[in-house]
Amino acid sequence: MPGSIDQIDYPNADCGYGISQVTDGMHVGDVSISHHGQMKIANDYQENISAGLQILEGTWNQLYESGITANNADPSKLENWYFALWAYNSGIQPTAAFGNTTGCTPGPSCTGPDGTWGLGWANNPRNPSYPPNRTPFLQSTYADAAHPGDWPYQERVLGWMASPLIRYGYYGYSTPDYHGTNWPQLPGLNAMCDSSNDCNPADSTGAYCSLADYECWWHKPATWVATCATTCTTSAYEYGAGSTEPTYADPHPPTCNLDGTVPSGPGGAPIIVDDQPSPPLNTVGCSGENWSSNGTFAMNYGKDTNGVTVGQIDTHQLGSVSAAGSCSPTLNPPISPRSSTPVCGPRTCRACSTTRSNSISRPPGHRYGRGLHDQPRRRSRALEDPCQSGLGL
Repeated sequence: MPGSIDQIDYPNADCGYGISQVTDGMHVGDVSISHHGQMKIANDYQENISAGLQILEGTWNQLYESGITANNADPSKLENWYFALWAYNSGIQPTAAFGNTTGCTPGPSCTGPDGTWGLGWANNPRNPSYPPNRTPFLQSTYADAAHPGDWPYQERVLGWMASPLIRYGYYGYSTPDYHGTNWPQLPGLNAMCDSSNDCNPADSTGAYCSLADYECWWHKPATWVATCATTCTTSAYEYGAGSTEPTYADPHPPTCNLDGTVPSGPGGAPIIVDDQPSPPLNTVGCSGENWSSNGTFAMNYGKDTNGVTVGQIDTHQLGSVSAAGSCSPTLNPPISPRSSTPVCGPRTCRACSTTRSNSISRPPGHRYGRGLHDQPRRRSRALEDPCQSGLGL
C-alpha cells in the first residue's frame, strides 16, 4: 500500500522494468507495445535500453518543440537533459491523471483547471519536500543513496552520472568529462519558480506553490549555465557507434548437470524436486540435463495478523542453480514488533509416503540482506534427505 514496505497494492502498482525502468506500454492491456515486445523489454537489456532511450528522446523532442529547453539546448551536454529527465519520471502535464480527458498535447491550449501546463511540481527543485540545504546527490557522500527521496528525480540521475555505481570495489562505468568543473552544474532552487507557474520563491509559509492543487507546472526555457557551450558536462563514451557487444566472462556460469558422484545420506540416494516444467524453461542455455524432477513442489505464502503476505515481497529467484532455480528471502528490519511470517511450500516426494511442509520465515529484527543464497552455487548437488526440503539446490 502507499507508504508501506509490507503490502503490495497490485491494482495501483507502477512497475518499472529493467535498467531504463520502463513503465509506458508495459501494463496489462497496453497495446502501444506488443506482448512479445513487452517480454523483450522485461528480459533483454539491449531491448530495455533501446526502449528507454526512445522514450527519453521523444520526451526531449516534445519539450524542445514546446520551448521548454535548458541552457543552449545542445543535446550533447548532460545538464541540458535536466528537463527531459524530469519529464521522463513524471510526464508533461496535464496527463489523463490530471484531467486531460481528450488526449490533447499539453500546451497553451491544453492546460489544467488553473490554466497551467508543463513539468510537474513533484520534481521542481523548489518543492519543499526536498531539503533546501541539500548538496548535489552523491557529491559529498555515497551515503546519499540511502535516502534518495531527498532529491528530485533528475538530480538523482545526474548524481549517478557523476558518481558511478560501485560494485565489488570498482566503478560500474566511466565518469563524464567536466570541462573545467568537477560535477554537473545544477540549477538553483528558484530557477523554475516564478509567477509564470504560480510559484513564489519568497513565500513566507514555505509552500512556494500558491495553488491548492499544487499544479505549479513549469513551461519555459531556463538558463543556469551561461557558458554551457564550453563548460557543460559531456559523456565519456567507452564504445563508439556500431561497436559489437563486448566479450564478457560469466562469473557464475550455469551448472546444468549433477556431479558424476552424488553423495548419499542416511535417507538413501538423493532425489531432486523442483517446480519447473520439463524440459525446464530457463535462461541460461542448458539442455540435455542428466537429472529429472522426482516430485512436486508448490509455494504458498503465510499471512501476518492483518492478512498480508509479507514474505511474498522478499522472495527472490536465482535462475542458475542446477539449471532450474532457487528461492531465497531477504531479511528486512521490522517497522513494529511482529511474529515471523512464514513462506510455506507443501510438496510431495515420490520416494516418500507422506506430504510435508517446508517454510521460509521472515524473522523480525533482521536488517536488509542479500538473501540466504548470496551467490549461485558453483556445483550441483541433490538433497541428502529426499524429504527434508522442497528444493534441490
